[in-house]
Amino acid sequence: MFHRHVLIAALLGLLASGAMAQEFKPNSLFVADAGLNLIFEFKPGGGFVRTFGAGSGLSSPSGIVFGPDGHLYVASRGSGRVIEFNASGNKVGELVLNGGVSDPVALQFGPDGHLFVLDAMLPALYEFDTHGVEAGVVALEEGGFDSSGLVFGPDGHLFASDVVGDRVLEFDLGGTLIAEFSADLLDPSGLAFGAQGHLFVAGDDTVHEFAAGGVVVSTFGNSLDGLEDVDGLVVGPNGRYYLSAAGPGGGRVVQYESTGVFVQVFGADDGLVRPSGLAVAPFRFIATITGTLAKSDLKIQKVKEKSAVIQSSAGSRTTMISLTDDVTTSADLASIFSSNILVLRGFEGQQSFKSDRRIFHAAQIPRAAFDSGMATIVVSVVGKAGEGGLFAPKKLSGTLQRSDGTAVYDAKIRSNKLIK
Repeated sequence: MFHRHVLIAALLGLLASGAMAQEFKPNSLFVADAGLNLIFEFKPGGGFVRTFGAGSGLSSPSGIVFGPDGHLYVASRGSGRVIEFNASGNKVGELVLNGGVSDPVALQFGPDGHLFVLDAMLPALYEFDTHGVEAGVVALEEGGFDSSGLVFGPDGHLFASDVVGDRVLEFDLGGTLIAEFSADLLDPSGLAFGAQGHLFVAGDDTVHEFAAGGVVVSTFGNSLDGLEDVDGLVVGPNGRYYLSAAGPGGGRVVQYESTGVFVQVFGADDGLVRPSGLAVAPFRFIATITGTLAKSDLKIQKVKEKSAVIQSSAGSRTTMISLTDDVTTSADLASIFSSNILVLRGFEGQQSFKSDRRIFHAAQIPRAAFDSGMATIVVSVVGKAGEGGLFAPKKLSGTLQRSDGTAVYDAKIRSNKLIK
């Protein structure tokens, strides 16, 4: 059973009280350690911050991801659960897969803010709605999964690392195998979409970059950098790549520039043993969205949302919008999108890493290829580039649009309230 409060009620309560709960520090790196059953937190530059998760029931944690509520979700393979943590490092909820008789290895948030969990035992894909209620289970046609590698593509398809078959499999949400990428992959694990929408795949001691159609356009990394028995991969601030690795010398995180140039290794001296999944904490704004809805058979209507939460992680290519109004009320913004949570994928751009502005452009992840009327967002985030070009956001503005054959919604977004 899922024990957390409904996201919408929680957001409304916080806004009404004027007090915001503690937030994870944006740009911080979080690493699941399957050997110690803990979560490690590091600064973007590799400095150790803390560990948490002891006594929470974590057992062989694997994939980790931040949800639209700002909480960290962790796949606990040994207990057949997904465990939810708040920014204080406290367990605040859990999802049980198949009565605990399962092997949740990877997880991602997808269309409508639903959580998708890859079960390596069946194998199967579990889907949970925003209330934590199981919304479906789809058996996958094939694949041998044993890593945290799972990511949504811009077309709504899921990409998963097949360690047994030395390939990456592309599925639709019905579990149908669409395509596979193999090249010369060996033990593929972590997955991430990076520059130009290319798919990056971490293997045993090498990262492969795939363009559309499964064509390899570059590789980087080797065992001399510390890459060995790699599991997790995430794109962090300034487009840098972070990979979790194990082997002789203990667990570690290996960091590369966006160009594939080696930067550093860290974590071994801080106690990492068997690191697996990685995640970068997002920045989150409370925003006002003001727009107009035009339908062919109705007068133009003003639709406004004063307490939307917009979040994005540097380098992740994913933006989430949480709406607190009513899906069933035509005057409320959520009714236009038929959902209280939008998950959009796109890209982040800037003039340079020293720039004081970041531009995010993203399109809503479709549930099926034939879906129409998907939302698009363009957001300009103003802040300050600090040491090493690390960006600290301060305020946000942009546009949100949606159109289909019957209606058009066009809105402006404004916020100077970063949730801290």
